Amino acid sequence: LQGATVNTYLLEKVRLVDRHANERNYHIFYELLAGIRSNARDKDRLLLESCTPHHFKLTASPSNTYRRRDAVSDEAAYHNMRHAMSAIRMDQEQQLDVMEVVSSLLHLSNITFLSHSQSDACTLDADNHHLPCALELLGVSLLHLQDALTTHSIQVGNELLIKSLSLERCTKALEALIKATYAALFEYLVTQINTCIKPPPNTTPVAFIGVLDIFGFESFQTNSFEQLCINYCNESLQQQFNRYVFQLEQADYEREGIEWSFIDFPDNQNVLDLIERKHVGILSLLDEQCMLPSCTDRSFANAMYNTCVVGNENGNQSFFFFSHAGSMPAPSLSPSSVSSHSTNESLKSC
Repeated sequence: LQGATVNTYLLEKVRLVDRHANERNYHIFYELLAGIRSNARDKDRLLLESCTPHHFKLTASPSNTYRRRDAVSDEAAYHNMRHAMSAIRMDQEQQLDVMEVVSSLLHLSNITFLSHSQSDACTLDADNHHLPCALELLGVSLLHLQDALTTHSIQVGNELLIKSLSLERCTKALEALIKATYAALFEYLVTQINTCIKPPPNTTPVAFIGVLDIFGFESFQTNSFEQLCINYCNESLQQQFNRYVFQLEQADYEREGIEWSFIDFPDNQNVLDLIERKHVGILSLLDEQCMLPSCTDRSFANAMYNTCVVGNENGNQSFFFFSHAGSMPAPSLSPSSVSSHSTNESLKSC
């Protein structure tokens, strides 16, 4: 084995801002808070003095779900992680830079907005003590962060129009920033790992083994965009498995005259078409709705029913996928939920 590379298929970013009951956020947040408890210097640098999980929206839980169910110590896991970061040749300063970003996300989750009823505009709440911490850790100014989270820029010809966002859209912009920042940090760490484990220079690969690590089919009472992506991947894998294990193999047996009891297998192409078909599939309809200036959950539901469902007259916003693994209720797949995954240009430049 000469080396390896890691690619990211899907990072479940929705977990950062919307978790199921009795579920923790990503372990790193709890591990950081537990791991620096006895390190005054790191607590001071990361602006986490006397902070515990219940102090932040990212980690707070109405059901007090703070402890890991696998009996692993968050403090021990933090120190093991720092050791692993050293093993992939990240020095102490690089490691603390990563922890600064993690800490910034904790503080970002707690910042609030002030809504001005006269103009339907919002500003950042300057009295919120988490705001200066987030600004310092991210290295951005109050003006830049406020413009990025409370306004939207639209280029019309040669003119740049600035539109104020409502409180709801400001909240979505904040969620998008948290998700995008965490995803960028995740990809940075994947790059660091690949730099360490990649094959030596001038190596000619003879063969490779590909491994896909993904959740199995998921179905919750409330499903998010990530569940659709996970289940879409599993449906595609199921079709590939059926094709190569059953369809093509049985065609070879028949061509070679081998006696064989043919196996009937379900064809899930209709499920894939429902999701991925151009112009009329759910993903295409969602893209189309997200580009409209005034899309809503209702308009997206109506677009789906008008295009994908025969005989619907009620415009019900709930729908089910029926697949090889069972049915999946998907009532929360909507433009408003997906929009919190995307960042506007102001956020990117911020």
